[in-house]
Amino acid sequence: AAWANAAPTLRLELRRVFNNAERIRLASMDLIGTLPPKLLAVFDADEGSFATSSAAYETARRQVLELAGEDAFDQSLRLKRTLDEEERLAEYYLRNHNRRVFVPDDLRESLQRLSSRILRCEYHLYMLNSNTPLRYNPFLSHWVEIVRGWDRKVGELQGQHSLNTELLVPLRARRDFVVLILKGTPSKDLEQESPQSIPRRIAGDTTDLEPFDVRPYVKLLEEEGIYEKTPELEAENRIERDTAQETDTATTAAESFGLEPAAGTRAKNKSKASHAEPFKHAPLESLVDLPIDLPSLELINDRLSDQSLNADEASGFVRTYIQHGLRDIERTIKHVPTDNEMTTADSPYTDPDSQTRALKLLVLFIKNLIRKSIVAPEQIYYEIQEICVRYIWVKEVRDFRNFMETGV
Repeated sequence: AAWANAAPTLRLELRRVFNNAERIRLASMDLIGTLPPKLLAVFDADEGSFATSSAAYETARRQVLELAGEDAFDQSLRLKRTLDEEERLAEYYLRNHNRRVFVPDDLRESLQRLSSRILRCEYHLYMLNSNTPLRYNPFLSHWVEIVRGWDRKVGELQGQHSLNTELLVPLRARRDFVVLILKGTPSKDLEQESPQSIPRRIAGDTTDLEPFDVRPYVKLLEEEGIYEKTPELEAENRIERDTAQETDTATTAAESFGLEPAAGTRAKNKSKASHAEPFKHAPLESLVDLPIDLPSLELINDRLSDQSLNADEASGFVRTYIQHGLRDIERTIKHVPTDNEMTTADSPYTDPDSQTRALKLLVLFIKNLIRKSIVAPEQIYYEIQEICVRYIWVKEVRDFRNFMETGV
């Protein structure tokens, strides 16, 4: 009420006080409406890239007097409200036409237009907030709920063999697009997509999608206080507090990259150094098979710091070494040896804890190389993306992603 009745100057002050989550809740009070029909019509076309329609939308928006002065966040709220309305329309079509054997042309045209509007609005919402790290993005919960809502919808529709899957296209295409956002797909790649191309990215039956695990993103929201913490996260926090006094392997590695390791840690790691010792004077390319552990990384770091090594040799080696390490870590997920099985040199990470330690060391190693300008981020772009997407549940990986996005 204070917001609705406030003078313009006071509303500016209130806006500085309210955080993003509070402002999103205020949107339900009709302080921010939906897009006017003429402006929404800019998003109707099924053909043409997202970048093209967003540029046309911005040109049209600036000509609407009551919208021209809106900041990026108010524009985002208006798009979010519009998306909510379009989603309700998609649910209406699904609920009232799900027994049709054939979809008539007029309904198919409406579904196509609806899908285009949803995807183009979602893209523009993403672009307005693309400079905000995902952890702090005010619309992360919006995207998470889209994926969760689709999963619930698929569960509800299981067994309805007479369902015409054409009716699911708007909701399914939106889910596919949001998964691309959550996976960290670069904006330069997304801008070239279109409402036509998104449904083609995932083949197969509409109700048989490759599952996408949103739990890491839910955990981010819980950590930021957007969602209530689950018992599992509370238990994890207790474990972290209980083990806070133990030696952190990643911190030890940080000390090794420029600082003298602590005495206790030096003694602990001395026995591990034997496997790296024979490679001390070996050719650089022979080091790619070394495991991701402290002695190996110390040796590789020293070799990469050699001024006689050219940039192409360094970046090529680093890329190959990271790829080799990621495949080893991946094998840990698929199979953890039992007590009765023999662990070979080809599978150095034998349990989830060793996998996490390897990831901590790996991201610290990469960060160190980038800071020293030994390798540029774009030279190992795809490797960085794989780490940040697949292992976002590791706190150090999330910190690393933030470092890559903000530089701090």
